[in-house]
Amino acid sequence: MRNKKKHLDYLKIEMYKKLIEECMQREDEIIILEKPFKIEWKDFLKDLITKYEYETYTINIFAKDFETIWNRLLKRESIKEERHPAHYLNSYYYKKRNEYKPFFEYEYDTFKSEYDNLLSNSINLGNVINLKDIEKVNVDKLIKRLMI
Repeated sequence: MRNKKKHLDYLKIEMYKKLIEECMQREDEIIILEKPFKIEWKDFLKDLITKYEYETYTINIFAKDFETIWNRLLKRESIKEERHPAHYLNSYYYKKRNEYKPFFEYEYDTFKSEYDNLLSNSINLGNVINLKDIEKVNVDKLIKRLMI
């Protein structure tokens, strides 16, 4: 099962990359990519942006602190009907679904470390806008900034 999940993850990433390039080939005016892109995506995206001459904005959105993020993840995990275990397990067997525990119960330190290093581990291409504490973001002001 683990190898199947790895293979599916690989196919998912390759399909996502293909779709991004197809959007650029079509010359879509606006393409919004929502994903926590890490450094391993930098060359791929940079090459596409250069090849298709796209104006690029990177918008990093941060919560006011890690505890806010952690509490959101725990809340999401507690609503079992809304989130399939495949999002966080290496294998899954439907008949044993009640035996699985939420992934986040075991990974606080890992997620905290990634969050603390997010800005240094993320890629920032083109115009970079960092938004801290999303609840305080003035959306109208942000849109105007993007339109300039």
